[in-house]
Amino acid sequence: MRAGRTAPIWTIAVATLLGALCLGPQEAAAKRVAATPMTCADLSGLSVPKDQIGLPTHGAQVTSATLIVASGTSGAGEYCKVTADILPIDPTAPPIKMEVSLPADWNLKTLM
Repeated sequence: MRAGRTAPIWTIAVATLLGALCLGPQEAAAKRVAATPMTCADLSGLSVPKDQIGLPTHGAQVTSATLIVASGTSGAGEYCKVTADILPIDPTAPPIKMEVSLPADWNLKTLM
């Protein structure tokens, strides 16, 4: 996928994976919301409201989203590398750091 094309799957994937950190797969899928198609770069800076995450948090913030093009040497397909901070309830606790690689051709299955 070239940089200018949209990928609605990435938007859904970020919400699903953040939800899956705190919920079972069925509950996380039930909390998914329809998303506006976005490019990988559009995900950077995205805020996830605390009510979209199953356990008590102050929400989450995507800190970076980088499109990684397919590599002929590694065999990896194109993906969006996303890093995010989950903001804990305890104001003195540091953010919970997470990173996920979202394939451009995702089959909507997760493995944790």
